[in-house]
Amino acid sequence: MSAKLTSVDSLSVSSFQTSDSFLQPAVRKGEYPETVYTSNSYNNILLSGFNALRFDNLLCDVTLIAGNTRFPVHRALLAACSPYFKSMFTKDSQNESIELRGISSDGLKHIVEFMYTGKLPISMKSVQNILAVGRHMQIQPVLDFCMEFLISAIDVNTCVDIIHIAEVFSMAQLEENAYKYMLERFPDFIKSNQLQKLTFENMSYLLDSNDLKVMSELDVFAATLKWIMYDHSRQAFIRKLMEKIRFPLMPPRDLMVHVNVVDFMRTKCNDLLLEASSYHMLPHSQPIVPSSRTKIRSSDTRLVVLGGADNTDEVSNQLKVFNRELTAYTLLPSMDTGVHSHSVAVLNNFLYILGGQNHFEERGKTSVPTVTRYDPRFNTWMKIANMNEQRAGFHVSAIPAYNRLYAVGGVNSVGRLSSVECYCVEEDRWKYVASTQNALCDHNGSVHRDKLYVSGGFSDGHFSDAMLCYNPKHDIWERRSPLQFPRGWHSQITVKDKIYIIGGNTGINKRVDVLDTEVYSPDFDQWTTVTPISMGQSEAGACLLDNKIFVVGGYCWSARRCIKVIQTYDPEKDEWERVGNLPRGLAGLRLCTLTLPHHLVR
Repeated sequence: MSAKLTSVDSLSVSSFQTSDSFLQPAVRKGEYPETVYTSNSYNNILLSGFNALRFDNLLCDVTLIAGNTRFPVHRALLAACSPYFKSMFTKDSQNESIELRGISSDGLKHIVEFMYTGKLPISMKSVQNILAVGRHMQIQPVLDFCMEFLISAIDVNTCVDIIHIAEVFSMAQLEENAYKYMLERFPDFIKSNQLQKLTFENMSYLLDSNDLKVMSELDVFAATLKWIMYDHSRQAFIRKLMEKIRFPLMPPRDLMVHVNVVDFMRTKCNDLLLEASSYHMLPHSQPIVPSSRTKIRSSDTRLVVLGGADNTDEVSNQLKVFNRELTAYTLLPSMDTGVHSHSVAVLNNFLYILGGQNHFEERGKTSVPTVTRYDPRFNTWMKIANMNEQRAGFHVSAIPAYNRLYAVGGVNSVGRLSSVECYCVEEDRWKYVASTQNALCDHNGSVHRDKLYVSGGFSDGHFSDAMLCYNPKHDIWERRSPLQFPRGWHSQITVKDKIYIIGGNTGINKRVDVLDTEVYSPDFDQWTTVTPISMGQSEAGACLLDNKIFVVGGYCWSARRCIKVIQTYDPEKDEWERVGNLPRGLAGLRLCTLTLPHHLVR
């Protein structure tokens, strides 16, 4: 019997197509699949092997030359570590020796050691050379290690040198960290011998900063004077540096005793002294002095709780400044007497406290016309001209564009008020402007694009749904679309192009918490609703900080008591969150934000 033979050429491709299972033998019982092993030490073994070859000068195929020092190395390893060498060696460079001009031998030694060992010893003495070579050779881990080392090395004795290194190598983050350290520890820094090493540009940066933490502006002047007197050539910078000193923030006695006696102040900077003198001679106008030298050296803006009455009807005279975490507070100088159902306004970081009642009484019969001003620059109080009328349960807004305060409505022993008063800061005088026509109290308001919007309140025997708009330019009121939910004792805050109406209550005989949160668009005269507040807060304090609305304390009608809850509303997320508590429940309190000097809140 003969076998039938077929040539290979005559076989079709399909004759050889098989399944993957045929090509990959199945795992039989008792056998194990392929296993991949990884050596954690192999990279170190490889580097150690290359380093041993380098040490014995074996298989080295190129020599680097820096100064008078030669470094036999392996092209492949350097090309793998450095884009600079990869570009050099993969082109036409076949030279056995390469001279690296402008590269320090010490820096190159550290870099070569790092490429062969992965280890990089860094000190303040060597870091600049290492940075220069590491940047030239584009070795990112070296740059990262230098950055990490320099940030960790910042202290009083190194911060100036580190700033100068950061400037040379354009290391913005490092420069920022070093300046931040210097700003925060400036009192310690000026006691060291490092102050004299600063350049004019360094001094200018420090003097321009609001974050320069000092006990007084006199300390800033003394440090600047010390820097100038160290080198005669620095007198060329006297005028430019003195313009950055905030002389109006010095008490008159300091100006007279410590500043006026410096010769160059009288010859080169007399106008700065006159500005400071005028500032102190016109105390009522201080909030409207248009000068960067009257601004507090601080960017630390805090929540301040003012006054209020507790569940025992005790009226508070305290100003509590809360930390950012709302876990603790410090006290500013107290008001002369306790107050509740008052109003507050902040104009260019001066705090005005107006009207209210010094004793607990619900109907406003003991309301007062008094106005006081707190100045965080000097941590002092000052008496301001009384309003023309006694007011409680009213609203006051500051409109910086006009340098004016506007007091609207309220209640006193005569009854509810429709009158509106305007405070002229430069004259320390109140004058009447257009009234709201209908008397109202327990309303609220806020400013949007230099117009005053007033909502709700109690008027004509019921809680109002009115939204009124006052135009100071034309001294007229106009009605806008009404609220969806009539209310009084509520909070009102402007956030960008929207006005938020929060909390309060409605109903006359049976008080009811209003939980609905309404949002008004002045541009379109339209109302919408957002997430309601989680619990009732009437007669609460409210303000805006870091783009969040804070609502503090108040009276909860469902609980029938003053509460100590602090809630925030995030307009971006449309979310309410309970973030803290007051030490005790308070209603009829007020809340504002103030930027305070560092020594008051440290």
